[in-house]
Amino acid sequence: TARLELAQKRIRDPAAGLPPTAGERAAARQAIVAARARIDRLEAPPLASDVAVARLDVARAVADLQSARAGRPQAVAAAELAVAAARQRLTLLTSAPSRSAISAAQLELAKATVDQETLLRSPASAGPAAIAAADLAVAAAQQRLSDALAAGVPADVAAARADVARLQSERDTLTQAPAIPTAAARLAAQLAIDVAQQRLDELRHPPPATVSAAQSDVARARADLATLRATRGVAAARAARAALVAARAKLHQLLRPALRDVVAGVRLDLRRAQADLAVLRQRGAPAAAIDLALARLKVDVASARLALAAQLTDRLTVRASARGTVTGVLTATGAAVDPTTPLARIADIDHLTVTLDLSEFDVGRTRAGAAVLVSVDALPGREFGGRVIDVGRTGVDNGGVVNFPVVIALHSRGALRPGMTAAARIDVARHRDVIRVPLGAVGRTGSGASVMVAGSGGSIARRAVRLGLAGSQLVEVRAGLRAGERVVIAPRGG
Repeated sequence: TARLELAQKRIRDPAAGLPPTAGERAAARQAIVAARARIDRLEAPPLASDVAVARLDVARAVADLQSARAGRPQAVAAAELAVAAARQRLTLLTSAPSRSAISAAQLELAKATVDQETLLRSPASAGPAAIAAADLAVAAAQQRLSDALAAGVPADVAAARADVARLQSERDTLTQAPAIPTAAARLAAQLAIDVAQQRLDELRHPPPATVSAAQSDVARARADLATLRATRGVAAARAARAALVAARAKLHQLLRPALRDVVAGVRLDLRRAQADLAVLRQRGAPAAAIDLALARLKVDVASARLALAAQLTDRLTVRASARGTVTGVLTATGAAVDPTTPLARIADIDHLTVTLDLSEFDVGRTRAGAAVLVSVDALPGREFGGRVIDVGRTGVDNGGVVNFPVVIALHSRGALRPGMTAAARIDVARHRDVIRVPLGAVGRTGSGASVMVAGSGGSIARRAVRLGLAGSQLVEVRAGLRAGERVVIAPRGG
């Protein structure tokens, strides 16, 4: 899992969201261009045409005042100029709009559409910086709404209200947990789209009311010109003085710098548009260096844990030093053990051995390789063949008797089990086709051995013999007897 996460972050960070579409990027760039254009328009000098119209109004008002006071025809010339200016404004309204105006309206429409698409997607949690920027944007929108209400233009008031509703909804969304956009937010987004579409339609097709207002201005200017030509009196002088004051105020307002709050609001729009474009560029991009480093660290930690788990798993398997069969468990389930703790007793029951202790008199005649017959108390009447594989070279003193350990290997185990009590007969020497007599028939005469031989007629005679190999019950007679002769066994205790 850690390796998959690292590979994903190297290509595209899942935390950055889905990659932006071409339309979103284009709308973000257009928003930045429009915001910069508004700032340039606010900070740049007024348009020459607007200044010319304002100066014309001042000149006309001065001429009207002078004409009313002195009765000179300058007022008539100023009225004629006013008629020409009104006709020019009417021509601008009825002619095709400029490309820049249509582009600005299209930009507002695209931005409102993108904002609506953003609301329809699941919003992501925002940080303190984003919430602070949203608060500034709401404050600037409320100030623009106040200015629009003071100006009294219905279209500007509607647009300002749409901006306030949209920005307030975006701010509320930032402070809430990621969820589906509210109905108010969707309504604000739809209202912004409607207002932008209305502005674009007004640019392409001016409303009849606006055209009628321009025509009314032309008619009023003509009426003023006719009035000036016909009458010049005290009332005309007062009206001319008031018109001069209003024209000068309009010219002063046009020439003075834009208000700070207006410029700040437009700058805020520019920063917000730049931030939106930066967010779009980050979406679908690889993770940052710190995120990649953390992902690599997760991979290393997971690899170390895997290696440790494999090592601990190997330790759970205990391997015996030799092959065999478990004959006993020396510990309990769940008990703590270490490398020195014996866990089980193992015996090679396929290759059983018998250990005997021989006296120092018997061990001298025992050699490795000697044949052995083994019997056990648990299996009476049965003997098992074997051979001596080891004769101890060091004896063990046991109560004044020195014994030597001898190890016998059995040829087959049969029904034998480890731990059975066994007895063994070791062949220290073997002679075939010899004469043997019971040990009870042998007696001692001086330094030699003798036996009592029964003769014919019931006679008994003592005869000297030379003995050979002796066992526990029989002894070999190597000389002094012939096969078939009978010997007499002396009674016990006699």
